[in-house]
Amino acid sequence: MRAFITIDGKFTDEFDYGRIHPTILYADKGIVLDEDAYDIGIGEEHRDIVKQSFNAMVQAKSRLTTPPKDIDWKSTGIKWKELRQLILDKHEPIKDSFFCGMGNKLQFRDSQLAEQIMLRFAKQDIPVLP
Repeated sequence: MRAFITIDGKFTDEFDYGRIHPTILYADKGIVLDEDAYDIGIGEEHRDIVKQSFNAMVQAKSRLTTPPKDIDWKSTGIKWKELRQLILDKHEPIKDSFFCGMGNKLQFRDSQLAEQIMLRFAKQDIPVLP
């Protein structure tokens, strides 16, 4: 839908800050994340499930020994424990960021970044749609 938005007759551009939460977590460790954070070797078709699982693991305050109810992890063909471990193995440098309930803090930092971007463009009189 955004591809069809125009302002003063000009089409808009959309910039996606994909994998923002893993990028922030790695940056906090002084590491540049230069690969797909959600590619854990189980196939591109399961990327969204890995992303949802990653975010659930960052949000959770416990080890998530049982899978979150709203994630269709069974379609991956592996057990939840294996999926969880593959994510942990992939993200060894930020392992301390999982299961400590920091998801809301990341969302807040994400919103602060978006605000900074919008304010910067506003100073240049360039409209930005969140």
